[in-house]
Order: sequence, then C-alpha cells, then structure tokens
Amino acid sequence: MSDNKMNKIQQIKLKFDKFKPQRSEFLTKFAHQIKTEVVKMFAKNIYQSDTPPLPNLARY
Repeated sequence: MSDNKMNKIQQIKLKFDKFKPQRSEFLTKFAHQIKTEVVKMFAKNIYQSDTPPLPNLARY
C-alpha cells in the first residue's frame, strides 16, 4: 500500500477515534460495514472480476 493511502486511512481512523467515548452500536456497525466494503473492493481489485469475494475474506 502506498504512503498516501496509509495516511488517508490513518486520518479516517483518527476521526473515528474522536467519537469513541460516545460511540453507539450504530457507529460500530457502520464502521464494520465500511471495513467490509473496503475488503470487498480490495478483493475485487485483486481478482479483477465481478464475482463476490470469498465469504471468509469479508469477515475482517
């Protein structure tokens, strides 16, 4: 991964960390959803196909 991508991920993480004290269940689910979507996107890029990524890949 490029440094630029890592920096962006770091910034997003910091934004989420600000909400941690009052972080609701909704936010937790939302963050998990985003993580799942990102993994799916990376998997799609790796395999260069329209088939859904492996189910066990989406868990992380």
